[in-house]
Amino acid sequence: MTNLIDVVSLKPLLAEGIRLIDVRYKLGGKEPNWGKEAFAKEHIPGAVYFDLNQDLSAKPQKHGGRHPLIGMQDFAKQLGQFGINKASKIVVYDDNGAAFAGRMWSMLKYIGHKDVKVLDGGYSAWLEAGYALETKAQKYKEYKYDLDIQKDFLVDMEYLKNKISDPRAVILDARANSRYQGLNEHLDPKAGHIPSALSYPYSDNLVETKFKSKEQLKERFKDFDKNQEIILYCGSGVTACHNQLVLDGLGYKNLKLYIGSWSDWISYPDNPIETGA
Repeated sequence: MTNLIDVVSLKPLLAEGIRLIDVRYKLGGKEPNWGKEAFAKEHIPGAVYFDLNQDLSAKPQKHGGRHPLIGMQDFAKQLGQFGINKASKIVVYDDNGAAFAGRMWSMLKYIGHKDVKVLDGGYSAWLEAGYALETKAQKYKEYKYDLDIQKDFLVDMEYLKNKISDPRAVILDARANSRYQGLNEHLDPKAGHIPSALSYPYSDNLVETKFKSKEQLKERFKDFDKNQEIILYCGSGVTACHNQLVLDGLGYKNLKLYIGSWSDWISYPDNPIETGA
């Protein structure tokens, strides 16, 4: 998988100036500062921290979903303040099977960053390998990050609505199948899925917290043509990026992310909803 790196391969790169971004986070809202506090306690040497809610998402509005994108100028400014520029080689990690690292990877690809990978197994894999940690955040020389927005990367609700009946397009839902079917909706006020979408839970890309083998992932997505338009969504535009990360790494060329996802879709009362398998 071209978008992944393991801890054994990462370790020697620390001495070569690789830039690490820690995006550990805990969903549920009960511990909103958990990731930031975990980073302050200890992290992989040289890492900087981005918070899902504060740094990678804007404040939710009537439409746009639960985790709308932060303004890209603000995102670029923060990257630059951490000493990251377009030439930086970046590895992103979390401790959630890449659920949040995928979002950071996706945002970096959206602004045109070329060299970015996700750490397979994340922080836990680094711990299990017995490698060094640090507690103090390092300071870096500030840069100006020049955006190169990939205009075909994201789609909005209206675009997706027009694709529901298009047999040439595929729509993949990354949420748990029980949420897709409308059997167990614990995050959003309406249950079900977008009509014609297929259930492809992001968690099925993993064995525990590590990605399945390339051959297993190729088998999982074998029914889709690599040039076919594939539109990806989840609950709020976070775990859909996990499928995007995998498909991109397998060579799929026409991927689109519906960043507002289910929580945006249901904010329009006239949008159709399906339930069941």
